[in-house]
Amino acid sequence: MELSIGDRIGWIDNGTGKRFTGYVAYFIPKGERVPEWYVKGQANPKGIRFRTHQLIARRDDRWLIDCGIATVGKDEAGNPVQDVVYRMLPAWNRTITRLR
Repeated sequence: MELSIGDRIGWIDNGTGKRFTGYVAYFIPKGERVPEWYVKGQANPKGIRFRTHQLIARRDDRWLIDCGIATVGKDEAGNPVQDVVYRMLPAWNRTITRLR
């Protein structure tokens, strides 16, 4: 399926079987790093949204999907921290559907 930035899509995660929806934010070709402005987040002091082994699309092309605002943790005072949640989706995932 051909996707474009801004497309609203849905898919089923291959590992957990959970359904997700979001908007296509960026295409990461195999071997390319995730751009810095997507890596920095609010969830922890280092501001890293993805595990370090996910920061480069090593085995396949990936889509970066904007899944909206969610509570991603708590600060030192116990207040909830909200941030944009991004998920990486392999281009070969066969469950991707374009939503309207």
